[in-house]
Amino acid sequence: MDIWGRDVGFALALVGFTIGAIITAACNDVLTYCAASVFLWMVYDMLSYVMFVVIADHFPLSTRGGVFGLYQTPWFITTWIGAAAATAYLEGAGWQWVFGTFAIICPITRIPLLGLLNKNRKSKSKKRQIAQEGSKQCSPW
Repeated sequence: MDIWGRDVGFALALVGFTIGAIITAACNDVLTYCAASVFLWMVYDMLSYVMFVVIADHFPLSTRGGVFGLYQTPWFITTWIGAAAATAYLEGAGWQWVFGTFAIICPITRIPLLGLLNKNRKSKSKKRQIAQEGSKQCSPW
């Protein structure tokens, strides 16, 4: 992530998460489920790491704790709606569609952030290029 940029790290994590969710949704035995689950949660932690780095980069230290707390609020929401959603999936489409839903929703909701990270990287590289050109003109050497 430090070599290629935040946007590339986020894109790789997002693609990996989507693939992990698809593999988990498509599994038919316990061994495949365990392997897919390990992959899925490993990539989910990678996605969380990228988000923590992005939050640390873009927010001052005085508000960073509040933003980290705001980032974790979906975990509180699942306390009240998680059981009802799980029951609806089990009685309806089945447990595989829980992971299928995440494979569909997560990329759709996170692509705008990927676009913002990409735009931010391009604007920083443009500013860096302008600064380098300006320093060459002022240099007596």
